[in-house]
Amino acid sequence: MSSIFKEVAAHEPDRITIVLVPDFCITSFSVFVESLRLANQEAGKTLYSWDVISTNEEPVRASNGLLIQADMVIGDVEGPTNVVVCSGTDAHLYKNDILFSSLRRWERNGAHIGALSTGAYILAHAGLLAGYSCTIHWTDLDSFYEQFPNIIVETNLFTFDRKRFTCGGGTAALDMMLKELEQRHGSELADLVSKHFMHERIIEGGESLRLPLHTRLRRSHPKVIKAVQEMESNIEEVLERPEIAMRVGLSMRQLERLFQKYLGTTPVRYYLNLRLGKAKSLLTQTSLSITEIAFACGFNSGSHFSKCYQDKFGKLPTRERLDLVG
Repeated sequence: MSSIFKEVAAHEPDRITIVLVPDFCITSFSVFVESLRLANQEAGKTLYSWDVISTNEEPVRASNGLLIQADMVIGDVEGPTNVVVCSGTDAHLYKNDILFSSLRRWERNGAHIGALSTGAYILAHAGLLAGYSCTIHWTDLDSFYEQFPNIIVETNLFTFDRKRFTCGGGTAALDMMLKELEQRHGSELADLVSKHFMHERIIEGGESLRLPLHTRLRRSHPKVIKAVQEMESNIEEVLERPEIAMRVGLSMRQLERLFQKYLGTTPVRYYLNLRLGKAKSLLTQTSLSITEIAFACGFNSGSHFSKCYQDKFGKLPTRERLDLVG
């Protein structure tokens, strides 16, 4: 996972242009800007600078009624290198040809384009998400799928994909920026900023939004949803494939075919990733021993668990723990 911002000359700050869309999410906007400010403060130098822009000279109203006066209007912006669109309520209805054409022009000129909260709608309307993965606030997932069925939507807290970066809104904007700081400027600075927010930990973008199962699996087949429910209910005592197939009323061949069609993987691989995801949460959020975690997640030995964990996350469970400590 590389930096979300476009590389600039050495010793020059990353410059961020933040576009406020009416009814934007004030939480996403605030934590994003504050993370930039705190990064500068803790680094003792200007790592980031930013401007807030809007489509006209009027103050922009947030979804909670607060008014924010932008630094400049969109027509005065020349050659931005990093653009972040912050929206909120009813972004799926928002249409502004000046903004859309400006985003496309900036992108053609090499800018990195990102979005907070429901800002993925704005990028999609502007035609900037074709061929990219993105994330959007979980309450908008179903409607986004319906409106843009060909766009790849992840149920992660945030997604970095080459010149695009998106997050699910709210405090996920902070999670995204903490990961950016860690990637770009090191874990020490990211930890200092995290402590200012009294935020417990820096998380991976692959962690899922807290979503209902049917939403996480989109419009998946009911038999697939049932199979996943059985897997999630049996993490410690792992079910064999024939048992899962029997419980959902399918043959093993049918189960394999449906998982490939709707989830793009095998039941065995999906089940293993569920267990490893649970293991990662236990490693980072509890004081359970690695052996206890292995057994709690259905592994018969610590060595097998360690190998699977390293294959999935690129590090041994022991290293995961050491990295957390310091």
